Amino acid sequence: MRDLFNKRAGFTALFFALPALLMLAFCLAALTGCGEDHADTPAAALAPAEQALAKGDIADAEMLYERFLRTEPESPLRRQAWNRLLEITLNIRQDKATAGIYLEVMRKEYADSPEYRNVVELALAALRKGMRDDARAVPLWEKLAADPLTPVDAKASVYRELAAAYMRRLEFTP
Repeated sequence: MRDLFNKRAGFTALFFALPALLMLAFCLAALTGCGEDHADTPAAALAPAEQALAKGDIADAEMLYERFLRTEPESPLRRQAWNRLLEITLNIRQDKATAGIYLEVMRKEYADSPEYRNVVELALAALRKGMRDDARAVPLWEKLAADPLTPVDAKASVYRELAAAYMRRLEFTP
């Protein structure tokens, strides 16, 4: 009889302790999931920056985009993050020097993607022109003019900008 009582007491204790143990396991699983800094998908990793930008919290958005670019080196959403950073830097902060730094980094990052590199170089040359820095814009325009992958409509504007820069610098020799 005593053995039966001990077995029943053990089963009763287990019966009442089981929900508490399950709740503890659930809480521990939830807590370990909350401490992770990286997201499972690139879109989830970029979401906080997008939300901060949508709320108008420019400083946080800029910091989160930069963090995304540092922590997600192989993400397919890097172009989107770079474009948002440029948008913040040029349109909101109006900081052409920082935008130039971003574009130089993008130029190196996309050196293996000629189509996108051309877009970045066109933007960088236009930025240099806006900063009245023809010494750094002219080599970019010359490179883009000589590049067979530069689209025809872009080449026309490159030649116009190049001619205007030569005129401003009073360079008339071929």
